[in-house]
Amino acid sequence: MNVRQIEPDREEFDHLGFKCAVIRMSRHGHFCGYVGLDETHPWYGLGEPQMRRLKLAVHGGITFAQKGMRTMEHQADLWWVGFDCNHPELGDIAPRRGNELDQLLNQVCGIVDMLEGHGQVSTSKGYRNFEFAKAETKKLALLADKAMKRKVSDA
Repeated sequence: MNVRQIEPDREEFDHLGFKCAVIRMSRHGHFCGYVGLDETHPWYGLGEPQMRRLKLAVHGGITFAQKGMRTMEHQADLWWVGFDCNHPELGDIAPRRGNELDQLLNQVCGIVDMLEGHGQVSTSKGYRNFEFAKAETKKLALLADKAMKRKVSDA
């Protein structure tokens, strides 16, 4: 059994006062990370194009920005910003993307997971596991926190 079979498919948590979520996408099996922002946040209401222009240092950049999320209906009032771990150009391997090369690379990563015994992906290419996605989500929350503090100090 490799790490992809035992890691969680989702987790909701608070970090630095922000609602956060890491969710595995059912279609391709990759993880996405999200941070929820309330109306007082300077990024609240910025669409994906505006968020991408901020060039935030999270994996692959911001690929999601909208109010509410289908999978987070209990947090519908928040503006969610997020990233995904499904960027072939960055070497990401999605477990169920479907092409033969990804399937072969996924098998190789599974073998590496078992040999390492802990499943942490530290190389620049490969499957981005749950712990990687959670760490990137916390990094996004930290960036959101810094933006909020800049807003307060500028006021």
